[in-house]
Amino acid sequence: MKKSDKKSNSNVVSFQRVTFFNAAIILFIVFFLYVIGSVFTALKKEPISVYKVSASDINNNIVCTGIALRDETEVTSSKSGYLCYFVRDGEKVRKSSPVCTVDETGNLIASISMGTSDEEIFDSNDYKEIRDTIDTFKASYKDEEFYNVTTFRGNIESKILELSNEVLMTEYEAQGASVQSTVENITSPESGIICYYLDGYEDKTAESLSEDDFDQSQYKKTTLKTGEIINSGSTIFKILPSEKWSIVCKLTKDQANTILENEDLDEITFTINNSETEISTSYDMIQKENSTFLVL
Repeated sequence: MKKSDKKSNSNVVSFQRVTFFNAAIILFIVFFLYVIGSVFTALKKEPISVYKVSASDINNNIVCTGIALRDETEVTSSKSGYLCYFVRDGEKVRKSSPVCTVDETGNLIASISMGTSDEEIFDSNDYKEIRDTIDTFKASYKDEEFYNVTTFRGNIESKILELSNEVLMTEYEAQGASVQSTVENITSPESGIICYYLDGYEDKTAESLSEDDFDQSQYKKTTLKTGEIINSGSTIFKILPSEKWSIVCKLTKDQANTILENEDLDEITFTINNSETEISTSYDMIQKENSTFLVL
C-alpha cells in the first residue's frame, strides 16, 4: 500500500509559475499615456477662437464719373495778332519763361509761307505723330460717344498747329531784329503746366458743381490754338501752378450709403480709367439737394 502510493506520487511533475501580459492591456496603457500627454500639451497652448464666416456676393467697388478740379490761371493777350506757341500742351515751364508770341502784322507767318512748301513744313516724324493721334481715337471710338468727335477734331487741329509753330519759332529766331518790333513775347506769370483749351470748368469748385456738370454729352472743349488772328484781351493759354487737384464724383444713393456705412473709413483707394495704378487719399462728402458728391 505504501509502495503503491509512492509510485503514484512519483508521476506528479512540478512547474514554475509564469506570468503572461495580455496584448490588450499593453495597448490600453499606451493609449492612456497618449491621452495624458495630449491633455497636458493642450493645457499649455493658447485657447483657439472659432469664428463663423459666411459667403457673400456683395461688391464694394464703386464705378462713377469724376470731374478734375484744379487751380487754373488764364493768361490774356494785350495785343491783336497771330499766335506762335513755343511750348507744347502739357509741358511744365518756369516763371517768366516764353510761352508764345503775338505777331501783329502777320509778317512772320507770311515769310514762312513764301519760303517753304507744304512738303517742307512737316517731316516723317511729324506725320507719324498725326497718324498716332488718329489711331488712338479710332481704337477707343464708340457710337454712343459720338460727341467726342468734336474734341478729336480739335486735338488734330491743335497737333497740326503745334508742329507748324515749331517751324515758326525757328524762323522767328532766324530773322531776329527784323521781326521783333512787330512781335510781342508772352511769358508765363508763374511756374506750372501749360494748357491750350477752355472748357468752362476753370472757376468751378466742389461746392458750385451741379448734376448738369456731369453730363458728358454737354461737355465742350474749346482749343485756344486755332491759327486764326486773336483779339486783344483774348485768353491765349492757361497755367496750372499747383500739383494738388481734387476729383469730384457724383454718387447714387446706394453708393453713398456704402461709404457712409464704413464709419472707420479714413481713406479711399481708387483708379482712373481702369489704370493699374492705385491711389489712396482722404475724402469728403457733400450733400446738395438730391445729389451726393464724393470729393477726393
